[in-house]
Amino acid sequence: MQWPNNIENSDADSPAHAGLSAINRLILPIRFPFATLSPKQFIMSTWKRKPQERQGTYRFSGTFYVTPTVMKKLSEEEIAAIYCQILALVLENDGLDYLQVFVNDKGDKLYFIDQCDPEMMAEPSFKEEYNYCTLLFSHEY
Repeated sequence: MQWPNNIENSDADSPAHAGLSAINRLILPIRFPFATLSPKQFIMSTWKRKPQERQGTYRFSGTFYVTPTVMKKLSEEEIAAIYCQILALVLENDGLDYLQVFVNDKGDKLYFIDQCDPEMMAEPSFKEEYNYCTLLFSHEY
């Protein structure tokens, strides 16, 4: 899989990116058959998702951001597998907690954080730029 050539630096001053430094915009180049996905289809020998601490209604449906550190240390396939696994779980459970945690054998932790749930998006003051999710290492939080 090839990532698109148009990966841009995000506007760190925009309200949607407040508190996030040096986040790169990542647009996946393909559409996934979400309705046919199952978390069991993903063989992720390196990264294992920890059980979520509580249920939620977050959809991870906004723009997908990945930090430069994650892009450097994980393969494109690992990033895509994590993203697809979360989207499949969203469909299977009709939403997830805003924080999803992945760990590897070395003890490294990834956080996959969604910013908006359906209630927030239904607010009159909601702007689409606020709807994003970010994959980052725990030490980058």
